[in-house]
Amino acid sequence: MIIAGPLNLGFIRGCTFEATELQMQNAAGDPVDITGFNVAAEVRVASATTVIIDLSPSITDAPNGVVTIPGINDETTKTYTADAYQWDLLLEDGSDNRQKMLAGRFDITEKITDST
Repeated sequence: MIIAGPLNLGFIRGCTFEATELQMQNAAGDPVDITGFNVAAEVRVASATTVIIDLSPSITDAPNGVVTIPGINDETTKTYTADAYQWDLLLEDGSDNRQKMLAGRFDITEKITDST
């Protein structure tokens, strides 16, 4: 059984959001095999509102429970509006059983430093 939990993410507009690896674990902290699962993750203002960002996660090491959210380049992050959003990551097994695995805030903030 995979243990669900909170995780806050975000980025600074105009800066690169680095790829993020997440490992699904059981209560003992051991990796959980997610072979045959599908994964999805989105950023929204709230449930059932317009998708702000489809995080496009993929399962990159199923036997070890690893899901990767790909990076977003600085030119793309510049196109989003700074605000506090919500996100979650869902896993679905081959029987259409969905589980919310991670959820939290997704903050897009303005940069302070204006570099050249």
